[in-house]
Amino acid sequence: SPATSFTAFRRAVSWHPGHQKQALRRLRDGLHQVDLIVEVRDARIPLSSANRQFEEVLGRRDRIIVMNKADLANRNMSEVRLQECDPYRNSDPVLFTSTLSPSSLQPIIELAKEKIRRDPFKYPFLSMVLVGLPNVGKSSLINHLRHIGVKKGKAAPVAPHAGVTQSIQTRVKILENPPIYLVDTPGILDPSTKSILESIRIALVGCSKDSLMDEEEIVRYLLFRLNQS
Repeated sequence: SPATSFTAFRRAVSWHPGHQKQALRRLRDGLHQVDLIVEVRDARIPLSSANRQFEEVLGRRDRIIVMNKADLANRNMSEVRLQECDPYRNSDPVLFTSTLSPSSLQPIIELAKEKIRRDPFKYPFLSMVLVGLPNVGKSSLINHLRHIGVKKGKAAPVAPHAGVTQSIQTRVKILENPPIYLVDTPGILDPSTKSILESIRIALVGCSKDSLMDEEEIVRYLLFRLNQS
């Protein structure tokens, strides 16, 4: 019979290996060298893929929130809805992107250029850093932005599973004029996540290691959600 209810039996998963802790510490220590934060989330789980740690570490530094993989998400999701329900958004601009649609990535570059235009003496060049959960597409975004801006090939390794990038990378130039650089960071999960449903959603879209969750429980939740749609 169709799954009409869902009850989780396990605790929320905490996956915060050493390289994630180190990356968060280095991000905090090097924040003075960063002009603009690009927080990447998975558009399929826009709230569950927000890391509350970034609010503490990044403070009110200028930020763009990128809802990546929008081609896989609910088409009814919009910035208006996010504005109503996302307590971690504040007034940061939100972009819906997909690496299958290069035109959806161009606004990231345009927002960076606008920041330089407002104060060219302060920003002879601009340094941006990508942050987000594992496997939300940060490395793919860098590669595509680099191709759009300077017509060069891949600079960051990518894979269809979490945990490929394990250290903060050297900066990559994504635009020549004005000079704009982008730095990739390892995906960082929030160890304070207490909700089992958040953990299941994160696992379902591949943002945590499969071995950390009960596959049967993930399937039960997926069937439940499909029957609600």
